[in-house]
Amino acid sequence: MRLSPELLARAQAVEKNPNYHGEDLSSKTIIGIAAPFATGKSTITDAAIEMLKDIGVDAGIIGSELTRGRRPNDPEFYKTGTPPEELVQKGERGELINLSIFPTGEFYATSASSLPHEVNIGPLMPESLRWFEKAGCKAVHAFYLTTTPEQWQKQLDKDQRLSRTDIKQRLVDSMNSLEYALSQLDHPRYGEQRLIFVNNDGNQSIEQQAGSILDQAGYSEFQQYTYRSSHYVREMYNYTMLLREDAEVA
Repeated sequence: MRLSPELLARAQAVEKNPNYHGEDLSSKTIIGIAAPFATGKSTITDAAIEMLKDIGVDAGIIGSELTRGRRPNDPEFYKTGTPPEELVQKGERGELINLSIFPTGEFYATSASSLPHEVNIGPLMPESLRWFEKAGCKAVHAFYLTTTPEQWQKQLDKDQRLSRTDIKQRLVDSMNSLEYALSQLDHPRYGEQRLIFVNNDGNQSIEQQAGSILDQAGYSEFQQYTYRSSHYVREMYNYTMLLREDAEVA
């Protein structure tokens, strides 16, 4: 998407400091799940939501307002095709919790209407988590899914992610995501681990992984699911570089 320099500058100002002062969010809990594409974020999110509902917790997926067009696998409540000017204006009025500008020029944003549940779970860009904290949410939990390169390749082959026309940009996004995870491993926030890593390597069931996330987010009803999880951030990063080289050749 091509944006005018003036609109891009305004959007970047909102992205740098959303300064949210909209609806009170003190009753909202956020469970953000970050990871490169095709690592199971949506599958684990859906399982975690159902498990919370089973114990009587109002839970649902975090919504988004997007400038891009609709994709076949987008959740029904994703608001796609929003004019960039409209999102920028909402941000300037302090109505956006966060605004992310992708290299393609597309905008992703979250507002109070994107968080209709007591517990809102879903894929989030890691760098956006701090804005949920600053917006006054009750609690913000950050998880990062990792997997072995072999397991990741199986998933990529299964849903043909590598054959899509936007593969190069997806691989760039994956590298950026993994670089963020590496930075958190090397320099944890406030001397503590900022991201909690959960390994999706095919050896644990979806229920096991979702339950582990929920237990570590404070829901002791799922403590039997928690397991000691390894992380494969460096291995995934190196593999992403190889995939990107293959994409460039293709």
